[in-house]
Amino acid sequence: MSQTYELALILKVGVGSDTVEKAVAGVKKQIDSMGGKVKSEQDLGKRILAFAIKKEKEGHYFVLTVNLPAKQVKALSQKLTASDNIVRHLVLRKE
Repeated sequence: MSQTYELALILKVGVGSDTVEKAVAGVKKQIDSMGGKVKSEQDLGKRILAFAIKKEKEGHYFVLTVNLPAKQVKALSQKLTASDNIVRHLVLRKE
C-alpha cells in the first residue's frame, strides 16, 4: 500500500547546477524503481546552513512529495545516506 511522503534533500552546493539536477533526477529514478511516484517537486534554492554538515556551510534545498510503498522507505533512506552529493535528507509521512 502506497502512502504519501515528503522528502527533503540538502545537496552540496559546490557540485554545480548540472550535477544538482542530475542528483535530483537520480533520486526520482530510485523512487520510480521502488514502485513510487513523484507527485510534486520544489526547488528552494541555495541556503546557508545553521551549522556545518560534512564540512559544508551551504546547501541546495529540494522538497519532493512522493507516493511510495511503506516497505520501501527504509531502503530509499539508506540509498540517500550513501549518496555523495546529498548532505542530509529527511522523509516525513504526510497525513
